[in-house]
Amino acid sequence: MSGGARGRAMWARAARAAVAIACVALALSACTTKVETSILDPTDLQPYKPLAEDIETPYDRNMLIDDASFLDSTQATSVVVQEYLERTSYGSRSFLGTYQSSGLRASDALVASSRTYGVNPIALLVFAQVRAGLVSLKVYPEDPARVEYAFDCGCESKGACDPRLAGFDRQIDCLARQLREAVEAVKLTGATASGFGPNRTSFTVDGARVTPANGATAAIYQVLPREAREKAGGTWLVWNLWQKY
Repeated sequence: MSGGARGRAMWARAARAAVAIACVALALSACTTKVETSILDPTDLQPYKPLAEDIETPYDRNMLIDDASFLDSTQATSVVVQEYLERTSYGSRSFLGTYQSSGLRASDALVASSRTYGVNPIALLVFAQVRAGLVSLKVYPEDPARVEYAFDCGCESKGACDPRLAGFDRQIDCLARQLREAVEAVKLTGATASGFGPNRTSFTVDGARVTPANGATAAIYQVLPREAREKAGGTWLVWNLWQKY
C-alpha cells in the first residue's frame, strides 16, 4: 500500500472512531438529561375546590380525615367501587376495572380488605393513586412492579421482592392491615410505632411539624410520613384526593 493509501485508510479509521465516540457521548447525554414524567394525573396536584353546594374543608395537616369516615367500611360495595373504576373522576376507565389478581377483581380485593380491616375502600383507592397512580392509569403499565408491588409490601429493595406478596389484592391487603395496626396502636399506646399520635408533636421526613388530631391522621402519617404540600408523594395529596374522590 502506498503512503497516500495508508494515510487515507488511517484517516477513515480515525473518522469512524470519532463518529462512534460522538454517538456514545450523545447516548450518554440523552440518558443523563432524560426527565421522568409523573405517574399522576395532572389534576391530582390541583388543590381541591369545593362545589357550590359542598361544605368547604380547609387543608389542615393535623386533621387529614376524620376517624368515622376513614374507618367506615360499609358505604362502598364491590358494585359501587367497580362502577367508579369503570368511570372514574378522571373521566375515563381505570385499568383496575378489568385487572384481576389471585382470581379477584381489583374492586373485590379493595372491598374485601376494607371489610377485613375496617378501613374505608375509598381511602385505599386514594393510596393506590398517591403511591402508584393506578386509579387514573388506563392501561397496565410497562413496569409490572408498579401494580404487583404497589405498596412495596414484601420488598427489601427495588427488584428484590417476595413473590408470595405479588398482586394488587395482596398489596392492598397489606396496606389496609398497616393502617389498621397503626389505628390500633394509637388506641392502645397513644401513638403509632413511629410516634405519631393525638396531642403528640412529631416531624415528617420533609420537616413538617405535625400534631395529629385523631387516630386516622396518625395512621396516615405512619404509612406515609411525608407532607409534600401541593406536591406528589405525601399526605397533602392523600387529603386532596380524599376530597375529590
